[in-house]
Amino acid sequence: MIREDRYEEALEALRVLVTRSAFLAYEAGAKDVGDLLNDIEMLPEYIADEKDRTEDFRDMLENIAQLHPVCRPAVDLFKAGDVHSRKDSA
Repeated sequence: MIREDRYEEALEALRVLVTRSAFLAYEAGAKDVGDLLNDIEMLPEYIADEKDRTEDFRDMLENIAQLHPVCRPAVDLFKAGDVHSRKDSA
């Protein structure tokens, strides 16, 4: 867990790591990896938003998996939570 007073800095640090990693991937000629990292960059913002961004997060995961099929397990994992949520609310 990150202390609440450091949450914004932690998310920004994560964003910087992802964008710098994308830069390195492009420099190394790994365009597909750079593109994937660019797509991932928005996900922490959805997590941190005070509004419910669950649907946006799910949609972004779906889009990433369509462009990068190797990421399909991330979508499946997130969607598995839908099943658990429905069981908990029943």
